[in-house]
Amino acid sequence: MDRTTTSAEHLRDLIRAEAARRGVCNGVFLSGVEPHEPDADGCNWGLAGVRGAEDPQATAACLQSLDAFVQDLRARYKLPDTR
Repeated sequence: MDRTTTSAEHLRDLIRAEAARRGVCNGVFLSGVEPHEPDADGCNWGLAGVRGAEDPQATAACLQSLDAFVQDLRARYKLPDTR
């Protein structure tokens, strides 16, 4: 599947909006996405960082709940090539 080129800000906003809909993500802050070389699946970005709940297990639960959503975005979108 060809990926649609979009900005890191757009991806960040999509991920944050989805996290806001999930109670398990209350108190978890997703800083955004960052570019990297295309991986084995051809995706050129990943989550940049997560700050959050004082309980590391709560942060992990949020990330786990978002995993399928983020993987879908990784399959559909790419960041602009800046090389």
